[in-house]
Parts: sequence; C-alpha cells; structure tokens
Amino acid sequence: MVKLLVENTLFGEYNKIDKAIELLKTYEPLAIKNHPEGYYVASSFGKDSLAVIILCILAKVKFAVHVNHTTLDTPELVRFTRYMQKWLKENYNVDVYIHYPEESAWELISRKLFPPTRRARYCCDVLKEKGGEGRICITGVRWQESNSRAANRSMLEANAYTKKKIRLNNDNDEARKQFETCIKKGKHIINPIIAWSDEDVWELIKLEDFPYCELYDKGWDRLGCIGCPLSSNQEKELELYPKYKENYLRAFRRMAINRRKKGKTFWINPEDAEEIMEWWIHGTKKSNILDGQIEMELQQLEELEDE
Repeated sequence: MVKLLVENTLFGEYNKIDKAIELLKTYEPLAIKNHPEGYYVASSFGKDSLAVIILCILAKVKFAVHVNHTTLDTPELVRFTRYMQKWLKENYNVDVYIHYPEESAWELISRKLFPPTRRARYCCDVLKEKGGEGRICITGVRWQESNSRAANRSMLEANAYTKKKIRLNNDNDEARKQFETCIKKGKHIINPIIAWSDEDVWELIKLEDFPYCELYDKGWDRLGCIGCPLSSNQEKELELYPKYKENYLRAFRRMAINRRKKGKTFWINPEDAEEIMEWWIHGTKKSNILDGQIEMELQQLEELEDE
C-alpha cells in the first residue's frame, strides 16, 4: 500500500498512482489473452523502469520483466540488474528475464559501417527494442522536461489520458502518449508514467523502499548506454570506463577495414579510429571529409533501418 504524504507531487489534481493502476488493470485481460505471462514489462532497471515495476506490483496485475542486455551498460547497472532478478523473485515472485543479443554493439558498428549517431540510432532498434512482439508491453517512457513544455504541462498531462493511438517513436518527447501501437513490430505499448516528473518517480521509489542503482547516488541522472550519442556526458562516460572506449576504438578499426572492402572513400584505414572517435564525440573533422558524403551515408543507414 502506498503511504500517503501530507504534501507531495503524486497526489494532486488527479492521483497519478491511482490513474496508472487503473490503466494497468483495464488492459490486463487483453495482456493475458495475448500471452499467459500477462504484461511484458520492458525494463532497463533505471529509475523509470523501477517506478513501472512498482506500479505493476501495486496494481496486482500479471506481468514479467524483460531486460535486453545491450553490451553497453555500465558494470554497476549490470550488477544491479542481476541483483534485482533475485530480489524481485524472492520478495514479490516476479520473474525477470535477461536477454542477450546475437550481435554485440561492437560487432554491430563494424557491420553497419558507421558509428551510431543522434540521427541514425540503429543500435537502439537492434539492442534495446527487441522482444515483446505481439504483446501488451509496458515501458517507463516519460516526457522530458524543458522550458518550452513547462508552460503547457497541464495540457500535456490531460492529453496523456485522452488520446490513445500514435505510431511508436524512439524518443521520450511530447509526441509520446500513454497508449500507443507499433504496427511495425506488432506491439501495443502502455506508458503509465508518461506525465510523471523526476520528483514523482523518486517519491514512489522512496515511498516503497525499493532498491535502485548506486550510480544515482554518485550524481548520475540517467543510466543509458556508455557512449550513447544522445548523452550530454558522452566523453565523460568514455573516460570513466576506458575499457569501453577501447572497445569502441577496436570496433572503429574493424569498421574501417570493412568500409575499405565495401569501396568507401573515407575512414578506410584502421589508423582512422582515433579520428572517427574525435568526430563521433565532438563533430570535428581532422581529415578532408565532405559533409555531403556523411549525409549520404546517414541516409543509407536510415534506409537500412526501414528494411
């Protein structure tokens, strides 16, 4: 049972916990009809994923947790995931399945012939979005806070509970809705905390005395893949985990060799690895690489994603 506070962020004009629980209970029969396991909870075991798991427990719905091991997660998060696999089973009889990819991130880079970028995030589709086909999936997607959205917060929250269908996006942006359909992968996705703030998420975790990854106490505010091009701390993360940085460099060397075999005109020597890393992090070009060539290859990657 959630312990009510006199003053809090979760129990305002509408009780966000009650709304989320109501939503989960509403679609549970459909989830069980699609699969005897019930809901497919897609988790990374970051704070948002923990909040979703807590809500499923409070709602007393049937579910199992599925984690895609990306090969790019921090060692701390990997250890925490394994800990939670045992902890949830022992304390709530919740099954946690950890899925390992057929292809590592490093192999993927050398095959795709280009590092993952903000525009071409093929790694997410291959390493994070697998699984849950034909299922009712639950995610911890939330709108990211920004100054432009703050003024329209109440309107966005209201829309989350009224609009039901939208094509699936990869981003936590204002286009996301509380219930979505991904036609490409045959998934129905429920985002029960779409309108929640960071404060809401942490309040629920603390109220229910749930474990969380130690990195949050060390100042981390997100636990994504090390070196993710979406991270504002990309360079810092790579310096903190030098083995991962070296893995990227090795992948770039293999990528360069494969590019040469494919008849590409730049980044075709293993010695280009440091230059690729510099461009990848800072967007600078130390050799005579034409913007048009880069744009063309990005377009090719996008076409590959659609295949």
